[in-house]
Amino acid sequence: MPTYYLGLDVHKVRTQYCLMDPAGEILAEGSLPTEEVATVVPADCAVVLEATGSWHHTYDALCACAEVEKATFLADVQCRVRSVWTRFPAQVGMAGTDGKSWYLYSYYDVKPDNYLIRAHFGGTNYNVTGASSPQRIVVR
Repeated sequence: MPTYYLGLDVHKVRTQYCLMDPAGEILAEGSLPTEEVATVVPADCAVVLEATGSWHHTYDALCACAEVEKATFLADVQCRVRSVWTRFPAQVGMAGTDGKSWYLYSYYDVKPDNYLIRAHFGGTNYNVTGASSPQRIVVR
């Protein structure tokens, strides 16, 4: 069991944080520039990030600045571009244990167009591998 728990509400410019002990007592809380978020992570700490458009950069920064065990994700969103499935800047909002049921939570920095997307399951939380059926979305 970790010694500390840190919750982060990540935004583009600033991040709210709350550090707690295993009993739920708040040890520290506040706001700081998002690029400095790794400075508030103590050793032996479990970190939870809100899945927003800025979380990828914060997650990478946390992993680069500390001895962090990278979490495994249930699924990545992929887009078909010229017959190749590539990473699509989006987040899976919900995924079923069957590896087929899912919905798109949000996407960011995507140009208006029609996209064919799918969820790619890497055999993580539910030990499901493979990809969902593709679905077409329209970004306006």
